[in-house]
Amino acid sequence: MTHVLEAAGLGQLWIIAIGLLAAVFLHVLMDVLVQPIDGGRKLLWAALVLVLPVAGAVLWYRLGPRTVHES
Repeated sequence: MTHVLEAAGLGQLWIIAIGLLAAVFLHVLMDVLVQPIDGGRKLLWAALVLVLPVAGAVLWYRLGPRTVHES
């Protein structure tokens, strides 16, 4: 697979995509850990994000708790 990407000139694009996914994964995991939710729910969310990084991130952004920031 990497030979095909390199032949098409997409080898570095692959690296950038993995880097972006890693950044999103770390952001979601840190967001889960700092949210003021009870320990059991926090543990379940963290486990979901760790086991299924992409699906866990999407679910966190769609279903996770919302905080309101005061200005």
